[in-house]
Amino acid sequence: MAGERRIENERIKDRNDVKWAHPGIAEHYYIDGRKTVNRLTNLEKTPEKRLESRNKMYRDIEAGRSALFEDSPELNEHGETTTYTVTGCPEEPETEVKVDVRVPKVRKRKKLPCIFYIAGGAFVLGTPWLGPIEEYSMNYNCVVVAPWYRTSVDARYPAAINDFHAAYKWMMENADMLGINPDKVIITGMSAGASLALSFAFRLKRYGYKPRGIVALDPAVTDDRSNYLSHMYNCDAWDGDQIHRTMMQYFGPENYASGSIGPEGMANHATVEDCRGLCPIIIHTSESDADRDSLLAFISKLYEAGVFAEIHTWAGCCHATLYNAPKDNELRQRYQQLVDGNFKDFFQYDMRRAWLNVDEKTTEMEGK
Repeated sequence: MAGERRIENERIKDRNDVKWAHPGIAEHYYIDGRKTVNRLTNLEKTPEKRLESRNKMYRDIEAGRSALFEDSPELNEHGETTTYTVTGCPEEPETEVKVDVRVPKVRKRKKLPCIFYIAGGAFVLGTPWLGPIEEYSMNYNCVVVAPWYRTSVDARYPAAINDFHAAYKWMMENADMLGINPDKVIITGMSAGASLALSFAFRLKRYGYKPRGIVALDPAVTDDRSNYLSHMYNCDAWDGDQIHRTMMQYFGPENYASGSIGPEGMANHATVEDCRGLCPIIIHTSESDADRDSLLAFISKLYEAGVFAEIHTWAGCCHATLYNAPKDNELRQRYQQLVDGNFKDFFQYDMRRAWLNVDEKTTEMEGK
């Protein structure tokens, strides 16, 4: 009997088989991200060699970007991108950060809403070139602020969070110059970018910033302690082995899976009390995503803390299936329609529940 259970568990853990896929997305079920992660987290190579390999990937990505504008010339017509170099955050003031800002060329309003975009890349790539900042700006008619950030290849935690902090602080202080409505800022990211966005929410809360909300698309990892079944899945798109390798590099072996890192490092390290007062959060994940179960645990904490929150778990998909599928795929279109609605809701409605953060004693005194 015990042997039968073990066999069944192994069948459940193997998520590379397309039999797990939604029939409408089977041919796009997953892409192999393991090679990139293995190359850029290979501790047998020197840090300099890993950095050199990563920078070569940046050059290759840059060389391929021309195709984006050749395929969609309307992107060029709609907006323009400016790169700024900004001072470091209060916790690392000497480290400058590069920030790309995409602005529509024609503005019907003086101040536009803003998307603060954190690019994904398995905690080894941190370039806005991997993100659709031009499409975000055009589709939502908004300004997009996208920081370049240090990944685990460059520096350990909290380097990336410090870089986001620096970019966000600069953005808020220069909202008038950038043409941004500072009360309508949404944070988003994909994969590692989504994980980092959720962690960054705790840094923003600590410094008193209050964005409209976060739309987290397929967070890669929100808990490095591997306590959940989904961390045990085997999937070449993204699985527990890749989480282990990247988090070892991101935190260092002395801190990895120790629980000594707070929620600014891993969102699901948060207690319910830590979550009180966070901005609204919407999460999209997938049935076979390694981070699925830790996200379900995290969303429960948000609900208990009274945070406006949603989670969508897409059956028959693994990590980034719907994000990477062709735009004309029917299931991808359904996913995109829902994500579009998330952004539009956050821009239109204020769901930050400020009334929960009012001190009860103060309210009693005001009533008297």
